[in-house]
Amino acid sequence: MYVFVGKLIRYLQFMKIKFLISTVFLLNSIGSFAQVVSGVVLDVDTKEGLFGATVVLKQNKSIGVLTDFDGNFEFKIPSKHRKFPVEVLFSYLGYESQTVWLAEDDMSKPLLIEMKSDCILIDTIMVKTVTSKAKDP
Repeated sequence: MYVFVGKLIRYLQFMKIKFLISTVFLLNSIGSFAQVVSGVVLDVDTKEGLFGATVVLKQNKSIGVLTDFDGNFEFKIPSKHRKFPVEVLFSYLGYESQTVWLAEDDMSKPLLIEMKSDCILIDTIMVKTVTSKAKDP
């Protein structure tokens, strides 16, 4: 009877150590998952979403997405590119590009990016034409 109880105690101690080691590895692996950056890109004047705006990591421009019809975006930053603060570049044709620095705390909140138009108004356009006639032989 005492031999059985001794083996049971050693087995439980072994399982306790195994559980603690497994928990440490599990908690460590949770931090290595890719973090998600999400939000919406809007026109500053009309407050409408910008379809097809480019959202990329400035450190590695191959990581990024285009916004959907409503200006929403979401992409994952792999753990090897996660050196905080992370610099994210927002650009769209006809609008001023914006750069946003994200700290680790900012990753859990959706971003609201408002972009300003980068158009130039022209008062006068002058068109000059030149015509020439071929001579008949």
